Amino acid sequence: MDLRCLRLGAASLGALLFAIAWSATAGAQQQPAVVDHMPPGMTAENYNAMVQDIARATAEHIRADRVLDAQPPNSVALPRQGDSVAAGGESALLQIDQMVDRLAQIWSSFNASATYSRLSAQLQMDGYRSGQSLFGLLFLGIAIGVIFEAASGWLIGVIVRRWLRRQVGSVSLLPRVAISAMLDGLTLVPLAIVLYGLSTYLVVNGTLQETVAYIVLGNALIWRASAMVLRIWLRPMAPEIRIVAVTDADARRLYVALSLGVLFYMIGRSHIRILMATDFPTDTIVVAGFANNILYTIVDLSVILAIRHPMARWLESLVDEVNRGWGHSKRMLARNWFIFGIALDVAMCVAIAQGLLAGNLNVGGGISTFLDLLISLILIESLGDFVTTHRKATLALQAADFQSDLTIVATRCLRTVLWIAVCSGIAEIWLLDIFGVVAPTERLAWEHNVSKAVLATTAAYVTWEFACYLMARHLPPTARFAPAPDGQVPTRLATLLPLARVTLGIAISVLTILVVLSELGVNTAPLIAGASVFGLALSFGSQTLVKDIISGVFYLTDDAFRLGEYIDSGKAKGTVEGFTLRSIKLRHQNGQLHIVPFGELGSITNFSRDWITVKFNLRLDRNVDLEVVRKVVKKIGQDILDDPEAGPLVIEPLKMQGIAEINDAALVVRFKFTSKPGKSATVQRMAMKRIYERFPEMGINFAGTAAPVPIALKTV
Repeated sequence: MDLRCLRLGAASLGALLFAIAWSATAGAQQQPAVVDHMPPGMTAENYNAMVQDIARATAEHIRADRVLDAQPPNSVALPRQGDSVAAGGESALLQIDQMVDRLAQIWSSFNASATYSRLSAQLQMDGYRSGQSLFGLLFLGIAIGVIFEAASGWLIGVIVRRWLRRQVGSVSLLPRVAISAMLDGLTLVPLAIVLYGLSTYLVVNGTLQETVAYIVLGNALIWRASAMVLRIWLRPMAPEIRIVAVTDADARRLYVALSLGVLFYMIGRSHIRILMATDFPTDTIVVAGFANNILYTIVDLSVILAIRHPMARWLESLVDEVNRGWGHSKRMLARNWFIFGIALDVAMCVAIAQGLLAGNLNVGGGISTFLDLLISLILIESLGDFVTTHRKATLALQAADFQSDLTIVATRCLRTVLWIAVCSGIAEIWLLDIFGVVAPTERLAWEHNVSKAVLATTAAYVTWEFACYLMARHLPPTARFAPAPDGQVPTRLATLLPLARVTLGIAISVLTILVVLSELGVNTAPLIAGASVFGLALSFGSQTLVKDIISGVFYLTDDAFRLGEYIDSGKAKGTVEGFTLRSIKLRHQNGQLHIVPFGELGSITNFSRDWITVKFNLRLDRNVDLEVVRKVVKKIGQDILDDPEAGPLVIEPLKMQGIAEINDAALVVRFKFTSKPGKSATVQRMAMKRIYERFPEMGINFAGTAAPVPIALKTV
């Protein structure tokens, strides 16, 4: 079904082009009429063309006078480019009726044979070749250039495939794709040489034939360059370096259909540009524009129906699987993209028709540029997704954090900048070129202001991304419910950076909004004044909020705590997991999360700063030798220092501090050691285990639970 649609569209387009060419050839072969009053020095064909132009202009003038006489006094004239369209149902219907009448008049007065006979005569009068021979030589040269391009592409393809087979495993994927793309670009060199030779030696400089040659050959070069870009992305014959995630069959179908679509667009564009270059009447160009509009619609619908399934799979491959909610909606839009494509094609067809009737002859070029930008968005997104996915896979093998990778950050910045540029270009095309919402006299100033606003937005985004990249390099990767690695000490910089990132984001957003509004003509002085008054009222009305923010600033200035440290504030205790401008988050060792405002935090006890000394007591038998206990404990402390796991955690070794208490059944002996913060429990467990194993071996007994009971003796 897809191929039948594409073939039907191509056949319809070919039949229409053949009919136009046949009528032009037939008109060129007609014998000119013989007249007796022809001026000297002018051929009969030129004289007939001049008479036809005069007659056509006179008839149009008479018809226009009749239409104006027939209009009521309050009727609305035909809208032109830059004029505002009157509101209301009656006015809109009247304009539509006038446009239809104008189209019928133009179409009825159009003579294809005379038009193309005049074109052929002008080309022959301006150069030393006839129009038919000029176009024949141009098409022959383009065919020869395409053959040379195909031959060089085949040769380079053989070289690239052999090189890829030899470099498998030694060169990563991204350099291979880049080198292959550069080699593909070399295939245009033979075509460019042939086209340059044609434009240099085929026509005379400064003539109409040179202009026509440049139009045809330039559009041919654009067609082949577009095909090269599609070949680099789709790689129908080289799936190992394919950027787009589609199958081989989908890649071939997409490449063929899109390349043919670009070819038809270039043919229609050359047609209009040639008529405009030869100063044909506006009505003639309007009729040609309507013919191109029909051709564009046929081509668009044929291509959409031919590639609806491959394109759906292409778009679906770009959907991010992380965001499941949005991802499902995006996949549905990707599967049904052709519905929006058909609706957009109809809207473009109507916009071209309205623009041509309103006197905007450049509306077709604007629509063509819009399609180019729309396709470039898809290509940019595909390339960005390809680079990001490959880089993340490489970093996953290296167990690295991709948030602080420069390649991913630069790719994301480039994708966003291109998105902003392309979207602003699309908006400019529809608002200025098609709808004409801005008067021509104000367009330059409007474009200047919008460009500055877009540049400010782009600069703000790039600044934010690289600031986050620099901050991420100094921040440890977040791992919830996981302890920090051994030896990793939380720094003050890592504590302040999250708050600095929030503050920087707010500052960049506010400044960017103010700059953009100012460039768009909005007076920002009242906004700044209003924000100042609102901030003052907020500070008086929310004293608790101000107290929390100020307290937090002083806590951070005093370096009272850092991320990952264990603190006790009296009301809550736990590990500092994060904080905002007004509160701190404490994660208890049992898993509870405490959120405490800075104003209610009070005094803080930090258990994770510098070092920690642990003291613990053991109950020993009252008959133990304390000197033996001291020596055994000292030997245990030295063994812990020599242990490769616990030794780096100890600052001062385990030792006996002395007798803490004497009970009736035991001696309470105190021991102590000093370790790094957060590691005292590990060292204490290891010390207790070794004491429990070593004391019985050395004859040191622990005290029992029974207490001696004194017995009173009776004297007899």
